[in-house]
Amino acid sequence: MLKPSKKGGSRLWTWAGLKANATLLAGLGLEAQGVENDSILLPDGVTIDNIKASDPDAVPQIGANAVSGLKFSAALPPALALRTLGERLTDPAGASATAQTAIVSLYS
Repeated sequence: MLKPSKKGGSRLWTWAGLKANATLLAGLGLEAQGVENDSILLPDGVTIDNIKASDPDAVPQIGANAVSGLKFSAALPPALALRTLGERLTDPAGASATAQTAIVSLYS
């Protein structure tokens, strides 16, 4: 279900889980912000067609502040640490299933 958000953009209710939702955002070229287990916050302009065409094999983009929580983070190159965290957050099968399911839009 795609519902307009009061803050702008829209919220896609997926009930797909955190990893599938983060992967779906990555497949849309977006950072994994506003992702939850049950929904994702999408910016203005993202359409159902965009969601259907998203790349289920994309790796979520993780904020640099997440690296500081890694054990031995000082010993890792930042790019490797970000990629590793992103890969841990992927669910290609879940993202693909979510993108291909029927999406009801509550836009008038």
